[in-house]
Amino acid sequence: LKMARALEQAGELQAALQAYQDCIALNRQTVGAAHASTTGMLCSAGHLLLHRMNMPDGAVSMFSQALEIQESLFGAENANTVNTARSLARALEASGALERAAQVAQLVWQLSRKVHGDMHVETADALDYMGHLAAARGQAGQALQWRGQALALKQTCLGPNHASIAAPAFQFGLLAETLGDHQRAYMAMRLARAILEDSLGPDHPRTREVHLNFDRLQKLLLRQHFPDQQDGTLTTVLPVTQPLAAGGSGGGSNQMSLRDQAAEMLKGSAQPAQDGAVARLVSQLLHEAGALMDDRRSLDEALALYQVALELVQHRSPKGVQPALELAGDALNSISAHGLASAFYLEAMGGAQNTFTADNAQPAEAGENKGDKAGEDNDDVQVNHATVAHKLALALEAAGDHSRSVQAYEQALALSRALLGPTHAACGSVLNNLAGLFMKMQRYDDAVKAFSQALEIKETSLGSDHAATVSTAKNLAQAFESIRDYERAMQVAKLVLRLCRRQHGRIHSSCADALDFMGMLATAQSKLAEALDLFSEALYIKDQRLEENDPSIAATAFRYASVAEALNEKEKAYVAFRRAFLVCRETLGADHPDTKKAQTACERIQKALLTEQIETFQSAKSASGSAANSPTTSTISNSADAAAAGATRGASASPAASDTSKSSPGRRGSLGAVGRSGSGSGSNLAAAAAA
Repeated sequence: LKMARALEQAGELQAALQAYQDCIALNRQTVGAAHASTTGMLCSAGHLLLHRMNMPDGAVSMFSQALEIQESLFGAENANTVNTARSLARALEASGALERAAQVAQLVWQLSRKVHGDMHVETADALDYMGHLAAARGQAGQALQWRGQALALKQTCLGPNHASIAAPAFQFGLLAETLGDHQRAYMAMRLARAILEDSLGPDHPRTREVHLNFDRLQKLLLRQHFPDQQDGTLTTVLPVTQPLAAGGSGGGSNQMSLRDQAAEMLKGSAQPAQDGAVARLVSQLLHEAGALMDDRRSLDEALALYQVALELVQHRSPKGVQPALELAGDALNSISAHGLASAFYLEAMGGAQNTFTADNAQPAEAGENKGDKAGEDNDDVQVNHATVAHKLALALEAAGDHSRSVQAYEQALALSRALLGPTHAACGSVLNNLAGLFMKMQRYDDAVKAFSQALEIKETSLGSDHAATVSTAKNLAQAFESIRDYERAMQVAKLVLRLCRRQHGRIHSSCADALDFMGMLATAQSKLAEALDLFSEALYIKDQRLEENDPSIAATAFRYASVAEALNEKEKAYVAFRRAFLVCRETLGADHPDTKKAQTACERIQKALLTEQIETFQSAKSASGSAANSPTTSTISNSADAAAAGATRGASASPAASDTSKSSPGRRGSLGAVGRSGSGSGSNLAAAAAA
């Protein structure tokens, strides 16, 4: 047996297989065919055939023999038997026998429930594999239900943000997308992205893959379901799914029976003996509401059930339902029911009278019995209360209850500091969000202080190159701008630019955003020449990285044009205003205020340019005594428009633009290149306009 394992490790697979077979034969001769040690050898040979030699049929034979022996020796309800059955199902799948694999997988799930219980990771894995096989057999709807239940179960067992949640969340998202359920696909991708960013970092290939899917789904949802939302974000989380024992969504009669039961319990007096029944009914109400929420047409019914569950919790205070209440709050946030969500978060923390505070939170290192299981559980509960307090603060902020939101943020911060330490990343996250709320409340000095503390913590705990650190630095720069401290805002903005370049390279949209912001700061300080260069570089990068009609290009082009006009560089201003107008007209429509604003600026600069050109021509004519005809206004106007349109399309209207095209083969020319070309570009455009 040792020789077989050594040969397998050395890559001598055929020799290793022969050695395993010799072991099995010798073992059967010496201790009998149905001995426990024989099953281990059979399973080792099966794994070799399945995973290393790609011979699934041989693996099926080995695992089948091992399973038969284990059932006779240990019975079906044994952990070893369940593990071998799971291996047999995977071998059957690899051999193409999907129906037999599905039958064995369902047996594995049933046995896992008996051996480990309903609320166990092994049971969740078995259910997830059933969903995988259902998808492989074309039963996508059933697969989505099983994989969603498995995902919710894993979150319950391991915590909502455990590293092993990312893979099933990603697979669930892909499956939901194939069924056209983009809402749940987005929620799952959002969860997977958050977990992978924390566990692997934002630059890991797996994180990037999930991030691409997340961005695509977010844009799709914004277009399809949130047409009025302009900020490009969706504050949603994965909804509550049904429990393993639940069937489909109940229908009207089931909802009425649940409500009737709740009404009876609300009428009766609180009896400790009924705590279990109350907790079960609350769980049933929440899961039924979650199932109804999946059908977007049943939101009113779902909200009614959530309200009944909340009343039951508030009046009877059942134990053991706090995780379900937190998930219910998450689900309600996903449909922007922030007020009701905050009520669930409050109850998940123990109610208004029993909420944890920093005074009764004990840091882990202060405990007398670190090895005591009860003490560890209590620490976990308190840490979870800090997380829920953070969610409560976010929900209250979204609901517009800013004063209570500040209190919840401060409570979450106090708990996090007491339990995790003052330099933990969780403290930085709470401070960052609290500072964002201060910005909304126009408490800018408080925002600067909180953002500064958050940045210091994130630099210590996550490092300066982490995406969360860069995000907080951007926020701090904006806070300094709000209090008109432009010098410090520029210092932080330069730091952001360095970090973005270090992470992504010089030609990246994040670098363009940083340059754009620095240009606005320079404009506010009346450093117009510096601002023009910054806007020019930002435009160049955006031209390389963004779509031709991206609204961000229009915004930067308009700012560039305004600075150019202030510097009396009218040719550059006209080209940029024209660019902004064309993009706005294409993306926002001709009647949008931004489009009209850019159009008015174009007409103003065009008129000034025409006046200057006519005066120049007339002066030259008077000086030379020439009898040449004066160019008409329409001729100059059309020529100026042609020059602007050429620059907008990336035509090489100047030597500088031509050089840029040569240095960046395959990319369109940019307005930024025209802006950086200096006086030569302006004279060329003027000559073109006067031709």
